[in-house]
Amino acid sequence: MYATKKIDFTYSSATIERRFTLIRELELSKVWYQILLDEEFSLMIMAEKEAMPNDRHKVIASLDLVTNRYWETEELREAGVIRDLMESSVPRRYRAGNEISVIKGA
Repeated sequence: MYATKKIDFTYSSATIERRFTLIRELELSKVWYQILLDEEFSLMIMAEKEAMPNDRHKVIASLDLVTNRYWETEELREAGVIRDLMESSVPRRYRAGNEISVIKGA
């Protein structure tokens, strides 16, 4: 079973208008939501379109878009790290010695 994290915060209508750019609106289970982007803080949120009585919009999801600048590292180190990631993600039954092989129909 997966644990779920409750996101318990809201943004005022003024903050949404000032900080965020509307990316898309969508309807889920008869409720309208907005996908919003804050470029300054590299943050994307999904908030209810309709404000609550206190003029705040409930946020149901957020995504931090900040990266670790991985691709700015030395080229050879990148290749080594990528190879390590590939090898660790390939199930053992598909590996042949130190090489990765593809078994068709498996």
